[in-house]
Amino acid sequence: MNNTFLDKLLEIKELKNSLYSVLKHHFLYQSNKIEGSTFATEELALLLDKNVVTGRHTLDDVQETVNSSYVFDAIIDSLKEKIIHSFLSNLTLGS
Repeated sequence: MNNTFLDKLLEIKELKNSLYSVLKHHFLYQSNKIEGSTFATEELALLLDKNVVTGRHTLDDVQETVNSSYVFDAIIDSLKEKIIHSFLSNLTLGS
């Protein structure tokens, strides 16, 4: 599969304020908000970028947001791979 956009996205994954970071923050904010997350965009950015929690959030809300971040990265990293049962099992187990 030849996907220049995905290749470039993966190249800039670790850069601060990159397109990858913007997409990740926006996606996590929107998807977690649907689930009832109490994080504002600025609070989410602090959690994802600096591991700092500000405001009043339940432990479950923080943990769900952190887990969503790991799943987002795992999905993006595996976009070129075939989906198999063990991959899906690892996502649900958090491995």
